[in-house]
Amino acid sequence: MTVYPRGAAAPKYTISSSLSWPYGIGIDSKDDIFVSNIYSDTLTAYHKGQTSPYETINFDTYGAVMGVAVDAKDNVSSSR
Repeated sequence: MTVYPRGAAAPKYTISSSLSWPYGIGIDSKDDIFVSNIYSDTLTAYHKGQTSPYETINFDTYGAVMGVAVDAKDNVSSSR
C-alpha cells in the first residue's frame, strides 16, 4: 500500500509489512491507518508514518475482514 501526502503526485512511503490482500482502509484523526486483510483474516493498525503494524487483530474464527470504518471519536469498526 502506497501512502501519498494530500495533493501530492509522489508517494511518501509504502507499507508492505503484514498485508495479505488488503481490502478496506480506515484513517483516524491522528492519521493512523487501519487495514483489513482478506487472506489472513486480520485487521492491522499502523501509526502515522510507520511501515510496520503496532497492532494486529486476528479474526480467524469469524472469517475474512472486509470493511473498516473509523468514527469521529476514533472508534474502529470492521465488517466481514
